[in-house]
This record gives sequence, structure tokens and C-alpha cells, in this order.
Amino acid sequence: MSDDLIAGFTAVLDDISKCNKSQVSDHKNTESDDVEQSINEICPDKYEFRWKEYPKLLDKDDLKKLIIAEYKKSKSYDILVQIDEKKFECQLLILKCYSDFFAKRSKDEKVIELNGTAINPNAFYSIYRWMISTSKKIERDGLIPLLIGAEYLQVSQLVEQCWNLIQNVNWFQEDQAYLLYKEARTWKYEKIQSMMMKQVKKIFLTVIATHDFVKMDKDEVKQWLQLENIGINSEVEIFYAAARWLLHDWNERQKYLMELMMQVRFGLFPSWRIVILRKNENTGKLQELLKNQELQKYLEDSMSYSIYRSCFESTDYPRFADFLCRFGYQQLFEREVIYDSYWQKWYKKSLYTFEDFLNYLKYIKSNAFIHSTQIQSNKN
Repeated sequence: MSDDLIAGFTAVLDDISKCNKSQVSDHKNTESDDVEQSINEICPDKYEFRWKEYPKLLDKDDLKKLIIAEYKKSKSYDILVQIDEKKFECQLLILKCYSDFFAKRSKDEKVIELNGTAINPNAFYSIYRWMISTSKKIERDGLIPLLIGAEYLQVSQLVEQCWNLIQNVNWFQEDQAYLLYKEARTWKYEKIQSMMMKQVKKIFLTVIATHDFVKMDKDEVKQWLQLENIGINSEVEIFYAAARWLLHDWNERQKYLMELMMQVRFGLFPSWRIVILRKNENTGKLQELLKNQELQKYLEDSMSYSIYRSCFESTDYPRFADFLCRFGYQQLFEREVIYDSYWQKWYKKSLYTFEDFLNYLKYIKSNAFIHSTQIQSNKN
């Protein structure tokens, strides 16, 4: 074999050997890649999987609703609440969820006795019914005992809802405010009494015309006579209202005469009316009151204020302030004045005696709805 042929054959073998080595190397690399690469390495946007951008998950069922539904199905109970002779079968877990009072009670107790003077049985029933109901509605009937019971049991959510309703002047004003006042008086809830009194404006004289007024105790009457925002035609009606209450049982109530008269701003009376009261002639039923010497002295002191006040178109003048300072008077401010066309027609230009006032109250009682709609506030 020639040297050239041998050299050519050797070159071919070398090329085949190099090619085989290259293919083996490529095959090994491919196998290495398949084994070593993970899913995170071959997926696009690795490490940038944004979980928060996924669609919102469906809401799960509310645990409270599930408990209530289960309770209603099983009608089971594990605690007996007793108020006087009344017994209520309840779920302690439900009571604990809303009431801090019950949250402190042991689960081993089987009977819990509550003080009937602290919580009314009907109120407890309403409170528990509110707990197990999905509705947040509160009935108007029995609102005060419901609030008292919720405060006693420390049901803060219910207490807050009750107060939100009571403080809503769109619901409680005028006649509705007075009805709630009476309810609060029955339950001796003085804070609500005071709040509702301030909401009674245009129908103040309607209240005076009722039998409720003469049955009030002295402190209640005093509170009513102290109000600034009560609707009256003139300050003399405060005096007449006090007289109506006193004369209803004069023998028993005459001891309160001056305490109530001090609530009347006699200095705002025209001086001629004070003269009539001081002379005590033809004053009818008021004569018994006006015999009192302490009241006469109070009227005499008020005369000076009335006369000097009438000298000024406005009591803002510095000279009027100087008069108050020199003689030791406190400035008297007028209350809220109503405009009643009926009163304007029949009584404004008359002497407007106590008998006239009583007749006016009779008209109000007979025409309560018309009266409340025809009067206006702050109209001169």
C-alpha cells in the first residue's frame, strides 16, 4: 500500500474519531441539562409568582350565623336564666358572645339568677331575641327597659344602638320626645328625661294643659320652668304654669311657692303687669299666691329691672350693663317665643289674665293637633 493511500486513510479515521467524540460530548451535555434543571429554572418569570393578583376567594360562611342556625335546629340549651319567677332557656355561648356580664360566668353553672329590679324579664327576652336574630332592628315599644337591661348585662353593641336612636332628633322631638320622657320617668332614667325635655318646644303649653303636668313632683316642675327653649307666647305663661301646679293642691304645695317663683323672670314682664300683681286686686285665683309677702318683695325688686329695661331698645347698651352691676342684678334673657295666630287674635291685646290662660289651655286640649301645626317659632 502506498504511503499516500495510507496517509489518506489515516486522515479519514481521525475525522471519524473527532466526529464521534463531538456527538458523545453533545449527548452528555444534553443528559446533564435534563437532570440538573428544575421547574423553576425552565418556567417563565421565575420567582415572580404574584399570589395577591389572583381572583378573590369566595367568602366562607359566618361562624355566628352557623352557630345560630345550629341552635335553631337543635333548640338545645345549656343554661337556665331566672328572673324572679320567669325562667329562660338559653345558650351560654351566645350570651357570652355579646354580654360581658355573662362572659365572666363559669360554664359549669346551670342556673343564673338575675335581679328583677335591675333587669325586667320582658327586657331580657327582647335582648336574647336580639342576640339570636340576624336582624339589628330594635322595637320602639319598651326601648327604655331594653336599654337598662342591656346596660346591666353589659351588652355594649345593643347599648350603643339604643343611644343612637334616642339621640336622633328626627325621631324624638315634640310629642314623641314627650312620650319617651314619660317612659323614662316611669323607669327613673333622669338622663333621658333631661334630654327629652329639651326636645319639647312647640308643644310645651300642650304639656301644661294635660293632667300629667299637675301630677308631676315639685322637682320636675322646676326643671320644666327652667328650660330656655320651651315655646311660650310670653314670660307670664311661666308664672301661670307654676300657679296652675301650685293651686292644684295649694294646701300641700304652698311651701314650694318661692322655689318655683324664682324660676319666673318677672323682670321681663311689662311694668304695668307687675303693678297689677302687686296690688292684688281682681286677680281671681292668683290672689292666694299673691298674699305672700316674700313674693311681693320679689315683685318689687323685679319692677326696677322691668322699668329700666323698657328704656332701651336693646339690652346690649353699656348703660344697661352698668345698671345691672350697680344694683346687683343678673341679666334676664328671653326664652324661645312662639307665634300662635289664635293667641295673637284673642289674647295679645288683652290683659291676658290667669283665667284667660286657663281658657287658652282648654282650647289647646280640644285642638291639640291644629295647635301644634299652626304655631311657629321665633316670629315677632
